Amino acid sequence: MSFEFICFANNSHQLEKANTLSALLDNNLLIIYQGNSNSLLNSSSNIILDAPLEFLKSNPNKIFKTAIFFTLHANKDNYEILKFFRKKHTLTVAFQETFQLSTHNEKVFNIILSPDIIISSSYLEKKLIIKNCLFPDEKIIDKGWIFKSIKSNEKSTSDQNKILVLFGASPKISSISGELDRLRYDLLQYISREFPWKKIEVKLHPQDNQQPRFKDIESGNIKFLSKKDELQEIINDYEIIFCSEKTQAMFDLVLAKAQYFIFSFGNENIFYRSLSCKPIKVNKFITVKKFNQKYDLDKFESIHGHSDNDSTSILKLISQPLVTKNDNIKFENVLWDNYFEIEGSLCELPKNHINLLKDFKSVNLQELALKNNSASLQASSFLILLNKIIKSNYNDEDFNKDFIKYLIKDFLIVNFPYQSLRYYLFLIRNQDAGLLTDDKEWILKNIYKGLINRLQLKTAIKLPAFLLSPYLLKCRIYNLIINKILNILIHR
Repeated sequence: MSFEFICFANNSHQLEKANTLSALLDNNLLIIYQGNSNSLLNSSSNIILDAPLEFLKSNPNKIFKTAIFFTLHANKDNYEILKFFRKKHTLTVAFQETFQLSTHNEKVFNIILSPDIIISSSYLEKKLIIKNCLFPDEKIIDKGWIFKSIKSNEKSTSDQNKILVLFGASPKISSISGELDRLRYDLLQYISREFPWKKIEVKLHPQDNQQPRFKDIESGNIKFLSKKDELQEIINDYEIIFCSEKTQAMFDLVLAKAQYFIFSFGNENIFYRSLSCKPIKVNKFITVKKFNQKYDLDKFESIHGHSDNDSTSILKLISQPLVTKNDNIKFENVLWDNYFEIEGSLCELPKNHINLLKDFKSVNLQELALKNNSASLQASSFLILLNKIIKSNYNDEDFNKDFIKYLIKDFLIVNFPYQSLRYYLFLIRNQDAGLLTDDKEWILKNIYKGLINRLQLKTAIKLPAFLLSPYLLKCRIYNLIINKILNILIHR
């Protein structure tokens, strides 16, 4: 069977969204899936388990009208995939997979390489993409949230004796997370005190490992659910739900029939701040608000806008011919060719970007930042300049101040954690870490702790707890050892 459209899904959540699109497109969508094969037990014939680039190389003559993505991280494989489709004049479309910018206070955005079109998850997300100069506004389309996976059940089967608690990602997974284990423990103890007669079931982020971290907590009325327990399948089993504000589930649950509470560990997002109920203060770090459907649902829709999942509308949207090209693409290609060490030409670049490649010390960084009107331009400029600064050991304080001020954005640190950590190590070696803002340094310290935890898991060696302290990085020898490890991880 031939397909007009092709879609790339990297995990089970994206596979679920791809299946939603497939239904809207009359199953005329080929899905290339590279996640866990367990998710394919009941899959249909339009799903192929394969690495995206390997599939395209094995099928070089296949022609598709449109290629669909949910993320476009800046790696060499994704860059080659986009170039493959551009040579064939295939329209490339990226659907925003979550309300990521509004949920995480504009610190998370994962469409880094530029497609032809971005379909934002909401009107607010579109506004935030434009505000942060992440993509040309004329190439962003707002269709609202079309991937509703959790629906209210009129005939609820909820167990009046059960509470569900949904946590977001821990700092071990997300460098911007404030969901420390001790704070999670405090929240669970609070819920247990408030509802002593109820069973509490906890669902962690899919990448979070509960053992042995929560071994002492899982006793009495508290139980941790398996990763296999899908939220949409169990949601109607509970009378009361507590959910972190830093999850997509927070939005998906607004139509749930259960009593719904949302909690925050600080740095509240726009939706949590808009809730009508007064916050309950658990301690100086944690607050809880009850979701009031009568008042808060309207606020939610006013913040994010209404969704349009009309199949005709979606089909028309992703079938349109590419009338106007994105002028940024030719500039972005030159910069990414340079970063990925692919031979290319400099002739297409504006003067300041040419200087970035030829004589970086002469670049006006403020002017460069103003010209970088896409996430792709921001990311490539950031990575190229970061590498040049470190390689040449360019320790000019004013230059580094401007680099931090104009080119280092929080979403770039999140997307390029090890590259950013290398720059942090460089600043520490030169006694210039004080140039960073407290927020940026907090994220970088979390990345370092995540690196140590990763090394511990990979080596199966229990490393001493004191290695988690970022203060060790002031020791030059240790600093250089970590820098060497980062280089290996970045280039492997």
